[in-house]
Amino acid sequence: MSLGIQVLNIRERALAVYRGEEPDRIPWLIYDVLCPRGHMARQLRNKGLGLKISASVLREETPRVHVETKTVGNVVHRTIRTPIGDLSMKERIGLHEGAGGSWTVEHPIKRLSDLEIAEFIIEDTVCMPDYDPFAEAEQNLGDDGVVFVWAGRSPLQQTQIELMGYRTFAIAFHKCPKEFERLLRVLERKTAERYQIIAESPAEIVNGTDNISSEIVSPKLFER
Repeated sequence: MSLGIQVLNIRERALAVYRGEEPDRIPWLIYDVLCPRGHMARQLRNKGLGLKISASVLREETPRVHVETKTVGNVVHRTIRTPIGDLSMKERIGLHEGAGGSWTVEHPIKRLSDLEIAEFIIEDTVCMPDYDPFAEAEQNLGDDGVVFVWAGRSPLQQTQIELMGYRTFAIAFHKCPKEFERLLRVLERKTAERYQIIAESPAEIVNGTDNISSEIVSPKLFER
């Protein structure tokens, strides 16, 4: 005897939760980059584990900025060249499985003079809609999970994690507040452009990228 319960696939179950509906079973998903490979993956997938895959809906170009990349051992050296000066950074790659793709060991902003160059790079960045990667990811994944878009970090966390690191962030925040505030305003304008493109895209799921905790973002700083 049928109880009238609709059997959903993995994608339908996950989307039901995102939409505030009740699925037939609780879905469970894993970021595709963190999913084990081989026999373990088959066992988990056979038990209903779905994949959560990120794909972009935009592309960014920097007409007046050129990036030079050199890899030495497990460290990637990047030099960001602009008409008003250069920035450099280093990323460690080849991390253990589950630790992410890379880790920044030297941030591009190291001194006060770097703030102006960083502003130039941000303002030079042009964001354009590009839905093809997202559509291709959805087609390849099918009903085995969901495809989502990373929104990108908020301006505050961009300065903390991507541009300065926490130590330089704290120094800049207290010792050169005017210059720091100007950088945040530039980041906010560019972030708004990115959010607008994402909002108009076919993506149903958008993930915020920030990792907020009171140790690095105090309540007063968060409110501000």
